Amino acid sequence: MSRFYRLTGTATLSSTLTPESSAWQLEELQFKSAATVGASLKVDMISGTSAHYNVRLLTQDCSAAKSIHWQPYRPIQFASGDGLAFSLLTATRYALCAVFNPAYPT
Repeated sequence: MSRFYRLTGTATLSSTLTPESSAWQLEELQFKSAATVGASLKVDMISGTSAHYNVRLLTQDCSAAKSIHWQPYRPIQFASGDGLAFSLLTATRYALCAVFNPAYPT
């Protein structure tokens, strides 16, 4: 059963999603901003084991985009303790929603 991680704000974006389940998967990501900004939305997989395994999953220039909908071809699987970090270094009004499944069949 899918769950939602929702954030809204009016400043810079810096947040990490780390579900409490043993393993989980990311199904989709939606981002909306009130205006275009001269910065990039960055989404990183943060390893619970070592920073050597961190991976940038998405970088999207927001200078022309106010709405981003990203759905991986297949859900991205995360191990226990792994997280998903979001960042946007320019202040703007935004809404972010990550759809994830904390109990997917292995």
